[in-house]
Amino acid sequence: MLAGREAEELVYVAQLYLTPDYSSPSAEPMPPWFLQLLCGPAVGFNVLASASYALDQWAVHAEVLRYRENNEERHVIETKIAELTAQLAVLQERLDNGRACLKASEVPCMLRNLEGHADIPRGARGPARQGRHICFNGSGVPF
Repeated sequence: MLAGREAEELVYVAQLYLTPDYSSPSAEPMPPWFLQLLCGPAVGFNVLASASYALDQWAVHAEVLRYRENNEERHVIETKIAELTAQLAVLQERLDNGRACLKASEVPCMLRNLEGHADIPRGARGPARQGRHICFNGSGVPF
């Protein structure tokens, strides 16, 4: 039961959407002042929301609120993407540094007896290599 309504009165609930009028196409973009109110700080948006509510066209007010909500959700997702991108860049740098350290320390040469034991199918690794690999210690002497 809603305040101000009798128990037997029906209450209708429906989504409100604007019906665009494409009969007179306008080449003009949305005015900057409107976008500033729509997407800008809460103070300006509250003025726009109040003015749209005063129009007595609920669909206009609903569309303004819906746009703002979608825009805020987009900002949240963009922020998450930026954070994940930064985390990925840091992790990639760590991987690159680790790979360079392993290579510079000649760890693959130290563990060359494991060659061929990877779970990678032969075709994905390229052709089988013939002969032995020669590794050099820090003085340039093969071992």
